Amino acid sequence: MTFSSRIPLRLFRRDLRQVSSRVVRAALLGAAMVSLNACGGGTPGDTAATSATASTAVTTSLSVTPTTLALVVGKSAAAQATVLPASSTIAWSSGDTSIATVSSAGAVSCVAAGSATISVSTTDGHTATIAVTCAKPFSIYEFLKLKQYQDASGTHSMTDAWFESESIAPLNLIYSSKLVTCPLSSCTDEYDVDSTKIATAAEAADSTGKTPVSLDLEVWDTKRFYPSVATGNGQTIVENLSEALQLFKADNPGAVVGLYGEVPQNTFGWSSSTEATYSALNPQYASVAALVDYYSPSLYNYNYDGTATGDANWSSAASFAVSQSRAFDTLNGTSKKVLPYITPVWTDSAGTEHLLAYDQMTFRLDALRAAGADGCILWISSSQVDPSTGALLVIDTTSGWFKAVLDFAQTAS
Repeated sequence: MTFSSRIPLRLFRRDLRQVSSRVVRAALLGAAMVSLNACGGGTPGDTAATSATASTAVTTSLSVTPTTLALVVGKSAAAQATVLPASSTIAWSSGDTSIATVSSAGAVSCVAAGSATISVSTTDGHTATIAVTCAKPFSIYEFLKLKQYQDASGTHSMTDAWFESESIAPLNLIYSSKLVTCPLSSCTDEYDVDSTKIATAAEAADSTGKTPVSLDLEVWDTKRFYPSVATGNGQTIVENLSEALQLFKADNPGAVVGLYGEVPQNTFGWSSSTEATYSALNPQYASVAALVDYYSPSLYNYNYDGTATGDANWSSAASFAVSQSRAFDTLNGTSKKVLPYITPVWTDSAGTEHLLAYDQMTFRLDALRAAGADGCILWISSSQVDPSTGALLVIDTTSGWFKAVLDFAQTAS
């Protein structure tokens, strides 16, 4: 039996129109309910379904500059995040706030030496990072009593004020002639500590601690490997050094005072026997180390040959000198700065003098910082001649060893 044989065609068309009308009305009512719920209407049971259809900003990209950052402890730098769309919400955070912190605006600050990761993130999961390295300040001091320096504009007079403008601080090195007296017609190690001379030198020295004082008292070094044996004046080298320090500090309590090359003792280069010899010797100077305000081992270019091997030997001597300084801290329960003496001058096996190149000086400064030194003291004899001209040395700020110092100083403190 066919459909048309039971129902007249006109009735079928009428029923189809009624069904279609009901379907359309239901569809329109559903659309209206969705629209109403999206505007805040509808019943509580409709909330989850409508939230899923609400419009939200989706982050398409996030980047940050810089991606690496090196700062000195106590310094800050601005980081910049770029996010699309710009309406995306971002948040800054530090992986280690004991090393580096970051503000809500992206200002990164170093609070201690070490490494940390700074992150910037969006609420929908995008993240960009900055690798931050925080170094402790490295102070560069100078006792460079030459007359002139040259730059691109010509030759100029050297002053402490000029050095300070280049982030290099002055140091007051006081030689033994202003601290001791020879009671004989000539002396080897018979020198006496002279309280009158020391009082005069102490009175003239800075009493605020801004300009460190370094006492050069090598006059008893004939007994440096025998610190318990009397020198020519009847006292041991330890007793003589201690007396001089105590007098100076009594006369100028505010002065920051160190000893050139005495604590720890000068190694005069590096060899396989260095560590054993000086590891046994230096603890005998612990009482002297307790009196200084900072350690200043001598790290001149002893036995240097201008090669990479020579640089490596120098670096070994530097690391050992810093570690021996820290050993004094352990013995005495102190925590003092290590400021080694360095110089750009070196002499080859034929006796010819040279000046360090840019890379060689940079190597030394980097090695000292890596070894944990707190800075260094630059020294050159006031009568130093330029090996290339034979004339009194004029410091060149545009190239060579001193340009390396200037470049390093800009990022060191």
